[in-house]
Amino acid sequence: MGVQWSGKVQVFIVVIEIILLLTFFAIGFNHVDYTLFVPFAPTGIEGILAAALVGFLSMVGWDGIVASAEEIKNPTWTIPISIISSILIVMLLYIGLLFVSVGVVPWTELGASKTPVFLASEQILGGIGPLLINMVIVIALPATANPFILCISRTAFAMARNGLLPRRFSHIYSQYNTPVWAIILGVSIQILFTINSSINIAVSATGFLYIITFIFTLVAFFISRKKTTDIDQDQQFKVPLYPLLPF
Repeated sequence: MGVQWSGKVQVFIVVIEIILLLTFFAIGFNHVDYTLFVPFAPTGIEGILAAALVGFLSMVGWDGIVASAEEIKNPTWTIPISIISSILIVMLLYIGLLFVSVGVVPWTELGASKTPVFLASEQILGGIGPLLINMVIVIALPATANPFILCISRTAFAMARNGLLPRRFSHIYSQYNTPVWAIILGVSIQILFTINSSINIAVSATGFLYIITFIFTLVAFFISRKKTTDIDQDQQFKVPLYPLLPF
């Protein structure tokens, strides 16, 4: 029941967020000044690489799908499709947001602003623009916290069940069939980071750790693909273009 309810809430929140973003894109597209895209990379490749670490965080989170594998029907097929589709959807949304923002405000002004998207929305919609972006942010907060709590608690539950954490974290609350102590652990970790961490340090550290984690994950994918038997491969989801995509 707990995962089903959490999933329904997540879908509802994300749908509202996407509708608001698409509204912003649709209105902002007509205000784009294409001369602002020239030169395309005024600071060269160095500027792109400098922003890549922080920008990388915009494309993470899909690994949480894997942590919930035991809660998913037919995970062998559902998980890869969910990961690929979520990456594509998020990528398109961010491209749209960046395209409109850079197309209505010079990059020098965006770079100097602490709230560049607010600045772009104000150029497009006037005073209602920042209000719309605030709505997206408020909606995005639970949309971000909810899956991370699920991911952390599900991982802690599995580790406790396998003896890698205290058994208390594998305790299931009978009324809702949820790992209550594992959920409390996940919520506590998020609260501690929110209270005690500098946002810049937290973002940079998280981005760096994600990159390190993904490097080892990709290496594991290559090894797994090579060692999997032909019979098992026929029963699993296989992404084409191997080894460019090592699934």
